[in-house]
Amino acid sequence: MFIVNSPILSHLHHAVPSENTPPTESAIFKEQSTVIEQLLSQQTPLKVFPKELEDQYWQTMQARSISLLQRAYLPIMLTYLIFGLFSGLRLYWLLQNTDSLHDLWLWLTAYGTGAICLGVLVAIPFFNRLILYYSNIILGLTFLNTVTVCLSIMNFNMDTLREHTGYIIIYIYMLAYFLGSTEPKAMLITCSLAGIISLSSLYCFQQMIDYDLCFYVFILGNFLGFSIASMIAVKDRIGFLQERLLALDRIQNEQLNLNLQRLNQEDVVTGLSNRRYLNESIEHKWLECHQQRQPISIIFCDIDHFKAYNDFYGHLKGDETLYKVAQALKKTLGRKEDIVARYGGEEFVILLANTDAIGAWTVAYRLLMAIDRLEIPHERSATYRYVTGSIGIATLYPADDPLLTSDVLIDRADQAVYEAKIAGRHCVRVYGQGSIEC
Repeated sequence: MFIVNSPILSHLHHAVPSENTPPTESAIFKEQSTVIEQLLSQQTPLKVFPKELEDQYWQTMQARSISLLQRAYLPIMLTYLIFGLFSGLRLYWLLQNTDSLHDLWLWLTAYGTGAICLGVLVAIPFFNRLILYYSNIILGLTFLNTVTVCLSIMNFNMDTLREHTGYIIIYIYMLAYFLGSTEPKAMLITCSLAGIISLSSLYCFQQMIDYDLCFYVFILGNFLGFSIASMIAVKDRIGFLQERLLALDRIQNEQLNLNLQRLNQEDVVTGLSNRRYLNESIEHKWLECHQQRQPISIIFCDIDHFKAYNDFYGHLKGDETLYKVAQALKKTLGRKEDIVARYGGEEFVILLANTDAIGAWTVAYRLLMAIDRLEIPHERSATYRYVTGSIGIATLYPADDPLLTSDVLIDRADQAVYEAKIAGRHCVRVYGQGSIEC
């Protein structure tokens, strides 16, 4: 599977692997890297990639061609203008002693058609709708211009003009092959078909055909462009694979760094933030509330008789219960800026910025009820037959006293939990305001 942009898959803890489990993004990137390395190791020319990688290659080539047109449209137009100027002067010099305007009109038709097609070509990058049909437009312009110029050339009365104007077709071929960013095979078919239709039309209307000119322009020029474009395509394909491999390595390194950062901030068992991240967040939120002169609250939640639970049910079951409780606490919080973290063992901490004691107590009560709704059996609990929690709350206004610190807030919340346990557990205790039975 090859993907250009894909969202990072969220890490699911305690997930049981199965045959139906989709591959992780890391595994997909590794698979892509392996396929690309195998392609680069081939000794034969790289003509075709797997379908999705092939599509990416042509999208990249098209984007590069469009970018080149945006930067170089002035030199391209200027080159064609200079070519037309010199060709026009030469034509004037050749025709000044004749009375025929026939060749002049034919030359103006051929040159004007080329100018129109070239104008459309350089205009494509500036219109998003045209970009969607870039390859088809290139093929269509090449076909139209080749037919028009060919019919004009073969109707010239002067052989010198036919040979000179034949360079327009060669110029068209070079632009089509090297700026078109289409498959060389498709361009070869288009150019060949245009030549065949032009010559067939001339033959049907019994017009003179210069077969030597046809050979050099339609056959030799066309296949020369095709051969050079094919060789360049092989080099471009190798470069594309190397760039893609480097990009995948960079993405995997960035993902690895993100994973390491996440591991430094995430508790492995519960999937919540860990104590390190909590400590960093408390300092940040404390400073924020101090500047805004707002309260900050902390809720400590301790699972009752958890040691007895572990001893009776085993540590694996204990970890599973911690995970369930952690997710219940996380889902209960109503604001994205609220932080729930595992503080250690069976202790959880909820950090509530811009929240006073009443708001914190409301949240704490919902947390207590969320644990109760899990109805996790606990046969060794002296409090209740299901797993329960004891909660302590502390609230401070950082701006009220410069001597207050976040450590004071944590200590008070810890003391409130201790008081909740003394009060019989399965209740909420607000520091300095007594306990509230649930």
